Amino acid sequence: MYKRKKMKKLLIPLLLLALGIGYALISTDLTINGITKYTHQTWDVHFENLVPSEGNVTLSTDDVAASIDPSSNTEISFTVTLQKPKDFYEFTVDVVNEGSMDAMINLITTNLNGNPISAENAVPNYANFIATYSDGVTIVKNHLLKGENGVETFKVRLEYSSDINSGDLPETVQSLTFTFGVEYVQADSNAIERSLGTFSTDSWETIISNLETGITYELGSTKEVELGNNLGTHTLRVANTSTPKLCSEAGFSQTACGIVLEFADIITNYNMNSTSTTDSGWTLSEMRTRLNDVEDSTSIINSLPEVLKNAIIDTNVVSEYGPTSGRVA
Repeated sequence: MYKRKKMKKLLIPLLLLALGIGYALISTDLTINGITKYTHQTWDVHFENLVPSEGNVTLSTDDVAASIDPSSNTEISFTVTLQKPKDFYEFTVDVVNEGSMDAMINLITTNLNGNPISAENAVPNYANFIATYSDGVTIVKNHLLKGENGVETFKVRLEYSSDINSGDLPETVQSLTFTFGVEYVQADSNAIERSLGTFSTDSWETIISNLETGITYELGSTKEVELGNNLGTHTLRVANTSTPKLCSEAGFSQTACGIVLEFADIITNYNMNSTSTTDSGWTLSEMRTRLNDVEDSTSIINSLPEVLKNAIIDTNVVSEYGPTSGRVA
């Protein structure tokens, strides 16, 4: 009996010790100290330094010179009357980022007579409305405008087309009111730094890669290309870099949409049709087949370097011939 009592006395302090350890673990505190600082950021993107170009049409009493809308600071409106072919009204304007944050283009707006330009509110056939950077590069979404006094210059031009049909001429003198605006937002990982490639020396692989990533080429720049089928060396020219909203509209001729390259010289001679007429129009012409038939190894498209040929995309061409004009090719 004496030995059993002694064992019980030894167990009691061991149990108390275990409880003490458990309590200490549960009540342990964890403290993290730190200091966070936020730097002051500013936002200030606006138009300034609007300069009309030399040679502009003289504004009538009903016209309104281009001016910056003070309520938005990145929108410009003007009203112009064009009297005859080759008349134009043009100006340049700087967009300045005086804020501390980098910005990028979110939206480009072009309005005609108070409404967005669209298929239902299209620029008349006798007029061309063009908005680009001052060096002719297309203005596109996500183009970067760096903070701390980053500057880009836009050029806006309205012109009376010199290449129109008599049926496109207006019956009366027309005044057109245009609004051009660019909306900027804070730059993120989608921002594209605007730059120009060198068309004459860049490889076709580089040119295609650049165009896919937002690097474009100056209008009118040229590059020599070696053609197959004994056609020799010829010159390609950058003929267009813009993509108007109408390019996505059904039935719109896409011959001046996106990056368009044209031959600056004559590469060969070929009749439109064996009858030397335009009967049946472009769609059914022998010339179209001669140019575009990928099944014919001697066609013009198969004479191009393979990398250039593979980069060509299909476009809609609305031809005009006789009473059945408007066929899409």
